Parts: sequence; C-alpha cells; structure tokens
Amino acid sequence: MNIQIDEKVKNFLKKKEKETLTVELQVSDSCCIPASLPHVVMEQPKEPEKYDQFDVEGFTVYVYKGAVVKNALRLVLNNYILFKEIEVEGIQIL
Repeated sequence: MNIQIDEKVKNFLKKKEKETLTVELQVSDSCCIPASLPHVVMEQPKEPEKYDQFDVEGFTVYVYKGAVVKNALRLVLNNYILFKEIEVEGIQIL
C-alpha cells in the first residue's frame, strides 16, 4: 500500500512525541443511512489483528483491513480554529 505522510504531520507527531497512527472506521449514524468514515488517531489500535501494519519513514501506521485505497493513502494535517487534526485522503468511503 502506498502511504504518504505530509511533512506537517511528521512535525506535528514529533512535537507530540508520537510514532504511531491508526486509520480506523468511525460509524456515523444519520437519520437515513449509517456511514463509516475513516478517522485517524495517534495510538495503536485496541484490536491490532483487525489492522494491517506499515512502517513509513520511521512511523508505524495501522490501516483497517479491507480498506480500499484509490492511488495512495495520504495523511494530512488540517488546522481548525482551536485545534489541529490529522486526516486521511485517498481512502474509499464505505
């Protein structure tokens, strides 16, 4: 799997003293159709057997098994008014 970590994400992780990222599915209930959206956390998964593990430029990245990646999975940092969040691009939403 082609995984790319943006430089801003690398710097953010180093500042937070984190070396592990997990791309998991977060179930979002809606009135009509429940959706599963990819979500990134800075920790090892609680059930690692449900994830594929990758070493990317000194970081450990876990991606849920069965993830459909278009060309490359890209981890980017988004700045919001009061916080920063690592987000994932390139994964097909279920």
